[in-house]
Amino acid sequence: MHDLTDDIDGDYQLPLSLTQLRFFDQDECPTSAFVDNLLAKLPPNVRYLSLPYDIFLSDNTPFVMPDSLVDLEYETGYDNIAKLVLPTDRQYRNYNLTLGSVEQLQTLKDQTWIVNILLKGIPQALSGQFIPSHIRVLEIQFPSDQQIYPLEKGQLPDGLEELYMSSYNQPIKSNVLPTELRVLMLGGFNQDIKEGTLPPQLKSLFVSYDTKCLDQFNIGLLPNSLST
Repeated sequence: MHDLTDDIDGDYQLPLSLTQLRFFDQDECPTSAFVDNLLAKLPPNVRYLSLPYDIFLSDNTPFVMPDSLVDLEYETGYDNIAKLVLPTDRQYRNYNLTLGSVEQLQTLKDQTWIVNILLKGIPQALSGQFIPSHIRVLEIQFPSDQQIYPLEKGQLPDGLEELYMSSYNQPIKSNVLPTELRVLMLGGFNQDIKEGTLPPQLKSLFVSYDTKCLDQFNIGLLPNSLST
C-alpha cells in the first residue's frame, strides 16, 4: 500500500507490482499535473483504477491504459472521452460518462467499452433510436421546462439493466421497457403504472411523485421478482 501526494517529484515511478490505484482529490482541483504524470506511465499490471470526479486530463497525448485494466471508476464529461485509450475487448461499468447532446451520444456507437451514461438536458433523447445497443446503465435527467418525447418500443437497448429517469412525466406503455431491466427509478413521474408496464424480471423499483395525493395514481400488478 502506497500513500502518494502531489509533493512527489514528477519523475516518480509507481511500483511495477502495483495492481490497484485510487486517486483522492480533497481540494477538488479541476486539473492535476500529478495525476497526468502518473497516468502516463502506469505499471503494466494495474487491474483497478479510480480517478477523481470529473478531473480534466490535460495532457495533449492520450493516456494508453494497460491491457490488464478490468475496472475503471471515473465520472466525467464528453471532453475527456478521448483522453483515455482503453482495452476494447471488455466493458467498464463504473466508467460513467455525462453527455449533453444527441450528437455526442451518437459518437458512442462503436465505443462498446462504455456501458454507463448520463444524459443531461436532452429533451429529444427518446425521440429516436439514439442510445447504443451496448449501454447497460442509463440515467436521463430531462429538462423540466421543455417538451419530452414519450418512450416508444425499441428506443431503449434490449440489454439495458438499469434505467434512471428524472422529470419524465409521460405515460409508459406496456411492453416498452426492455425485458432485461433489473432496476427502474422514475423521479417526478406523476403517471399511472398500468399492468404490463413493468418487466417480469425487475428487481428494484423506485417511483417518486410531485404531489402528496398518491391515492390518485394507479399502480398495477407488480412483478413477483421485485425485492425493493
